[in-house]
Amino acid sequence: MGVQVRLLFRALFNYSIHTAMNRFLFLILLILIFVGCQTEPKAVEQVQIEQKSGTADAASSALISLVEEAMGGQVAYQRLGVLRWTFFGRRDLVWDTQSGDVRIDSPGDSTTYLYNVHSGEGKVKVGAEVVEHPDSLQKLLTRAKGIWINDSYWLVMPFKLRDPGVHVTHQGVDSTMSGEPAQVLALTFDGVGVTPQNKYHVWVTQDNLIKQWAFYPNASDSEPRAVWPWDNYQLVGEEGKVLLSFDRSDQGGPSNVQVSNRVDHSIFADWDAAAQIQEAFSSM
Repeated sequence: MGVQVRLLFRALFNYSIHTAMNRFLFLILLILIFVGCQTEPKAVEQVQIEQKSGTADAASSALISLVEEAMGGQVAYQRLGVLRWTFFGRRDLVWDTQSGDVRIDSPGDSTTYLYNVHSGEGKVKVGAEVVEHPDSLQKLLTRAKGIWINDSYWLVMPFKLRDPGVHVTHQGVDSTMSGEPAQVLALTFDGVGVTPQNKYHVWVTQDNLIKQWAFYPNASDSEPRAVWPWDNYQLVGEEGKVLLSFDRSDQGGPSNVQVSNRVDHSIFADWDAAAQIQEAFSSM
């Protein structure tokens, strides 16, 4: 009887040990699976963040955050809706920041571009003639893209300091042409825009607003070709939450900026849309 009890006890002990080991191994397997599921998305998320943003040193990054906050923030900017402005008195633009549709009316050469900045598709009318030939149309649509990149950059550049391919470095302290003390940031580019070889310097004054910028045709240039004011900030948007610089003191760049969320999208499809534009922005 004693032998039988000992044998039974030993069997139960061995079963318990094996069961505990199995449970322990199963628990380890669950932990490894859980950790694997948690770490993989983090790696993907990090890659996405790197793809969405340019680069900036620590001082520049902190200053960019202050600039964005002073101007109303990225969220308010992204919700602006449809922007209308005149560029150097030469052409008029209407840009739907959500859909990417843009209308460019250039009275000087009697050309109207109806273009989508996301798809690259559109149509062009020169004088009374709608351009139909594929090669000619593509050439003009490429020009429309360049116009939009340039003219919109003159308006919303401070909100694009973290764009992909933009590299920002802090250059120290200086004064603007008007005598305001400022921190200077250098902007260089990597494969973005029409002229990625360019360089810009921007002066951020003590109110955390860009008040001046300088243009360098090449990133290696030590002296700028031109220096312009970036001043006369005004609140825009139906809720008046975003600051933009226009109607500047040198009479250059963007002027007559208006914002609306009540735009008939025939503006981006019809050649003659003067009435729709007037109605959309009449109360601004």
